[in-house]
Amino acid sequence: MERRIIQHLIPKRPLCVAALGVVLVILAGTYLIPLKTEYTAFDGAKTAEITGEVKALTYRADPYAASEAGMSIIVDVEAEGSDVDEPGSISGLVRCYLAEGEREPCIGQWIRIKGKPKAFRHATNPGEFDSASYYAILGYSCSLRDCDITARSEGYSRYRQSLHIMRKEMGAAFDRYFPARQAQVLKTMVLGDKSSLEDEVKSLYQENGIIHILAISGVHISVLGIALYKLLRKGVGLKRGSAAILAGAVIASYGVMTGMSISALRAIIMFLIRVLGDVIGRTYDMITAMSLVALLVLLENPYYVQNSGFLLSFGAVTALGLFLPVWKEIWRGFGVRGAKSLLATSGISLVTLPVLLYFQFSFPVYSLLLNLLVIPLMSIVMIDAVITLILMPVLSGIGAGVLIPVISLPARLILRLYEILCLGTESLPFHTLILGKPDLWKVILYYLILGSLLVLAAFKRLGSGPMLGFIMAGLCILCFRSYGTLEITMVDVGQGDGIVVINENGNCYLFDGGSSSKTNVGTYQLLPFLKIRGIKKVTAVCISHMDDDHVNGALEVLTQANTAGVEVGQVLLPKPTQGIPTEDMTDVVNISASKTIPLLFVQTGTKWRDHRLEFICLNPDPKRDPEDRNETSEVFLMRLLDGEDKDDCAANISFSMLFTGDVTGEAEAQVIQGYRELFMGERLTILKVAHHGSKYSTPSEFLSLCRPALALISAGDKNRYGHPHKELLERLSEESIPYLCTAETGAITVSVRGKRVEVRTFLDNRE
Repeated sequence: MERRIIQHLIPKRPLCVAALGVVLVILAGTYLIPLKTEYTAFDGAKTAEITGEVKALTYRADPYAASEAGMSIIVDVEAEGSDVDEPGSISGLVRCYLAEGEREPCIGQWIRIKGKPKAFRHATNPGEFDSASYYAILGYSCSLRDCDITARSEGYSRYRQSLHIMRKEMGAAFDRYFPARQAQVLKTMVLGDKSSLEDEVKSLYQENGIIHILAISGVHISVLGIALYKLLRKGVGLKRGSAAILAGAVIASYGVMTGMSISALRAIIMFLIRVLGDVIGRTYDMITAMSLVALLVLLENPYYVQNSGFLLSFGAVTALGLFLPVWKEIWRGFGVRGAKSLLATSGISLVTLPVLLYFQFSFPVYSLLLNLLVIPLMSIVMIDAVITLILMPVLSGIGAGVLIPVISLPARLILRLYEILCLGTESLPFHTLILGKPDLWKVILYYLILGSLLVLAAFKRLGSGPMLGFIMAGLCILCFRSYGTLEITMVDVGQGDGIVVINENGNCYLFDGGSSSKTNVGTYQLLPFLKIRGIKKVTAVCISHMDDDHVNGALEVLTQANTAGVEVGQVLLPKPTQGIPTEDMTDVVNISASKTIPLLFVQTGTKWRDHRLEFICLNPDPKRDPEDRNETSEVFLMRLLDGEDKDDCAANISFSMLFTGDVTGEAEAQVIQGYRELFMGERLTILKVAHHGSKYSTPSEFLSLCRPALALISAGDKNRYGHPHKELLERLSEESIPYLCTAETGAITVSVRGKRVEVRTFLDNRE
């Protein structure tokens, strides 16, 4: 046993040790030298024209351009020169979205293409996907929208263009003979074509931990490559060298056709090394091959080490090659024999868990069991899909209509089974564990523990019990999250409002959540923020009023409650007044009812305590007949008391914040009076400025009364309303009140520990 583990831990080939050493140096270097994500040469340019070679053609549902089929044609161009209408230049890969009706070019063709330059968006909130970093890692500098091709070369790559056409025809065949959802999955799984994959289908696979089967990876290459190599060797009777060359050429072409993702590149090179070893009579060592591939990839682009796909792909191979033998020995010590698939799946999960949490913040609990069924059946799906594609051109007419459904039946049944299993596990309790993003030191310590166990196991220094105990301790360190601090974050939702309050005991409150400038703000800003903070349940969603820029994202949170892993305890709505009909609340009421989430209607005087945190409602007054909906806004005064047993007199308040919604007019006057009675001249710590900094709200009288230490404004960058208005900013300046605005800073976080208040802005402290 000892010798077997040592052979896995200490590869015999010095190439592996050397490659791993260089990889570690590259890893350290990428964190010392920041990735360049700012391309400002074309800032302010209305148009740009670039010259370069077409590297790839893809199709996506996109609002900027559309082909006759309703899909955007996206051309990736390696720019060799540019001419913008302002000084500057564009280089590197450029993602170009063709204007409607523009004829697509051929891959390998040189073109001049003109469009509107646009930088990729940076994340402005914790947990939000950072397009700028993602595309910079892949080598892209910017995108061009509404593009017209002004010149084309006659020559192009017939090889790559033929593969592109073949991929399109195969995708059309899947669409023709498979149900729509299954065709989407097969095109993604077999062809790497995500153009038609619906978000609902992608989320179903992702939230159940089987999204990896949709990526061209080691499973696909192993199934197709090894099957082809054996077929050529034993079925056709080719010699090893000829079979290896032919199989290698086919699999490499398959990688080119499907887009050559990092996981596909890793799997293809490892496959080529494997068959080469078979040809020359050398033993194949998975870890050595993986190390060599990692080195080759990182020499070409060192920043791939910050890409989740790279880390998960190579992490899975590392788990199989190094950790799995030790993991099996641990369980043999407890008398467990067999269960190879379960041990392999759980071993890979243990090694890749830090990466998964670092990028996705959650873990699908039932993914271990699902993968036990999904992965073995993948071979059948892949082989059946390939056979179906091969036979489609052979069969025609009635024969195809009858035989193809029969031939493709195994794949269709298995894909349907996948969907049933995913939907079934979503209804089970504890489906998703939201653990938040672990600190980097926790990730490093976790891997140091696993690495130490590998060495100790090699020399039999620990028994199975202590080794399992160390693994459990590492998991506790990685996943444990403590609070103990009051944290208020004004999420950057663009032109709208969304504030998350996390109490010292971990209870969470969402005040509004909506935007008129960003789409799906609940899915892409609010829920990721809650997940990165490890929030499993929102104690209450407080919706100030029913304007879209305050409610549409909150509706998404409610709609996805209990399925996206974040539960909602209750919803607080303003009590209907005489002038505002209850029909405005229909969507919130219906969704809450469908999710069995209690509703509470609040009004002036509504009050509750949570640990040391106290909330007092200052508006609305249902007796008053407001002129517009803004006057019905919920207004909450939040106060942090010195102790749980303290009363709420001003002397015992260590922190206070006022949430104002869009309150204005007579309602604002009532809020001022209510504040005067409650606070008796005490200074407010934080003021959430009403109505995104409108000049019609937050009068000087109120500012001089509450004298906030800091004002926070939620407004969209370059919004069409001009918020925050100059008049409001002048009033703040007159009262010497500093302010922060999300349009300039991104998310704003206020942390309160004891008497200390710390303010951080996301764009200055990116996580």
